[in-house]
Amino acid sequence: MNWQENKLEISVIMGLGITLFGLFSLFRPMSAPHGFGAKDIAYEMARPNSFTPGEYDLSQREIDRRYINPFEKVEAPGSTNTKKAATAATKKTDAKKAKDKKTQANNKKKPTSTVNVVDGRKNTLSDSEEQKTAAINPPVNQQNQNNNNTDKNAKDDQKKDGRSPDQWRALLLAEPTYENMKALMAAYADKQIDDGNFYKIIQSLLENQNAQTQNVGLYGAQSFPSVQSFSLIVKSEDVLSGNSKKFAEEILLGYNQPQSIAILGQVLRSNEDAIVMKAGDVILAGIQKYKNGESISEGNRTTRGDVKIRSASQYSVLIPILQQLSTNQNTSVSQLAGSVLSQIQSLLASSPGTTPTPT
Repeated sequence: MNWQENKLEISVIMGLGITLFGLFSLFRPMSAPHGFGAKDIAYEMARPNSFTPGEYDLSQREIDRRYINPFEKVEAPGSTNTKKAATAATKKTDAKKAKDKKTQANNKKKPTSTVNVVDGRKNTLSDSEEQKTAAINPPVNQQNQNNNNTDKNAKDDQKKDGRSPDQWRALLLAEPTYENMKALMAAYADKQIDDGNFYKIIQSLLENQNAQTQNVGLYGAQSFPSVQSFSLIVKSEDVLSGNSKKFAEEILLGYNQPQSIAILGQVLRSNEDAIVMKAGDVILAGIQKYKNGESISEGNRTTRGDVKIRSASQYSVLIPILQQLSTNQNTSVSQLAGSVLSQIQSLLASSPGTTPTPT
């Protein structure tokens, strides 16, 4: 085969060879040259040399130097400097608000024109406006009433002692004085203590062995005449001392007064024979006092004075009760009831202006 016949193919192959040789020569410098040692490499940061232009020259420049102490303590939020800064900020805010208010006031002073359409049928304030006006300026009478209510509530709070029944009992047993008893009576009258607890305290005082304590208890029982007070005194007579027992008899005799005679009628209806018998004896003693013209001592150690029975007619309300008791199964009760009934009828018959009730 003649090469001249294939000169085109030979030319293409030679061109490819030249191209590959050129490419190889072009990329050969990127690789490390043969025999390059590590000792020729410098591991230093690039620095400006003396021949470098003066990019980092600080001459003819103003330098702001600020020294920061890394060991300085940071001020607490509530320190003096912080407070001063907060105060300054507050003053600045207040000044701004004052300025705004002044601006608003100046704007209000500027002449303005407004048109309000009002219904001709309404010449007075509307209900809402009247309510607002009344709320801002309440009537004088209402103000006085509110003040009086406030004073009354304050006085009521002062009256309320706030002690429990056990505390009252402990106080009177420790300090049996009439002043403490008056305080208990005020609490009872104000319904801070109910009937049951009040008479339990009285019973504790009457059962005490101290004469002063018994007298204070009798004083409390006498201040509220009732069936409970009468019965409690009668049941406590066995434990009362000499002077206290005399005081108790005077209190029971005081039930012959006109305002207390109805209570004796209730006592006569008691289911306890001993209480009924004592009530009969008290009525007989009162009738005898009336016949002799003697006064009935109220028995109050605070000196209320003596009272006379002015009319025998006050006993007439007891006649129906005594008539019923005269038929009682207990012989002692029926006999005493008959005796008291005859005494009352005799007294009414001998008294002028009274008509005895028939048996």
